[in-house]
Amino acid sequence: MKLLWVNQSHRVEIAPVRGRLVELVSRVDKTFVCDDGAHKLTILPGFLYNQRSGPPELDRIIPYSGTQEEASVWLSHDAGGYPDTWSAECANQMLRQELILICGYSESLANAAYKVCSATSKFWKSDSWEETDKQWLCNKGKIIYTWSPK
Repeated sequence: MKLLWVNQSHRVEIAPVRGRLVELVSRVDKTFVCDDGAHKLTILPGFLYNQRSGPPELDRIIPYSGTQEEASVWLSHDAGGYPDTWSAECANQMLRQELILICGYSESLANAAYKVCSATSKFWKSDSWEETDKQWLCNKGKIIYTWSPK
């Protein structure tokens, strides 16, 4: 799926929870216009996530929270990896494309982020909510995904 452009409704506003865990404070609607149609993610307040995947050692080259654009990319990546949204691989591909298109990352840096996220997502991605790690079940009902084919 090729990303053509992204539209977002609001700024990403987060509050720290503990460690690298944050909570979304306000609703965010993102529409991804792709070569196969429009994909919309609505992420509701209370959504918990860890921003950029990967160890803290990556913070020097790929910011953990970064700019508003980067925060938006990390949010949609994490929301897109849940059951009833995209597949983990699709979420990782969208992450790579958003980093280039929205954040101005080079291909090599975006590919590095993609590889780290791909390796990380293999350990927790579930195909159903019943298989989702218990600590992330709190996000059930906080992500609404729709797709309008071309």
